[in-house]
Amino acid sequence: MTDAVRDAEDAGAHARRRAYERVATDAVELIENLVHDAPPPRPAREPAPVVVARRRRPLAGASLTASVFGLTLSWLMPWAMPVSILGAVLAIVALRRTWEQREPAWWGLGLGVAGAACASFWIGWIITQLSAATAG
Repeated sequence: MTDAVRDAEDAGAHARRRAYERVATDAVELIENLVHDAPPPRPAREPAPVVVARRRRPLAGASLTASVFGLTLSWLMPWAMPVSILGAVLAIVALRRTWEQREPAWWGLGLGVAGAACASFWIGWIITQLSAATAG
C-alpha cells in the first residue's frame, strides 16, 4: 500500500472519528449519522415453498358402512359376502393407521366378520339343499 493511499484512509478514518467525538446538534446531521451507522438492510426472505399435503382418506367410516351394508344383505342372500369381507379388510387397514378413528374401525371389523359368517351360513344351507335335491 502506498503512503498516499494510507494517508487518505487515515484521513477518512480520522474524519469519521471526529464526527463521533463532536456532539451532533443539527437534526439532519444526527439522522445522517444514525443512517450511516445502521447495519445494512437484510435481504428479503424468499417465501417458503408451498407444500401440498396429501389428503388423508379415512377408511374407518367406509369400513363401517360396507360392513353394515354387507351384514344387512347377508341376512337375505349369500352374495353379500364380498361386501362384508371388503368392510373387514378396510377395518384392518384403518386399524393399522395411527391417525384413524379406532371405534368405527373396530365396529367395521366385527360387523364385517359377522356378515361374512351369516353369508357363509347361507352358502352352507344352499349347498345342503342342492345336494338333497340332487340325491333324491
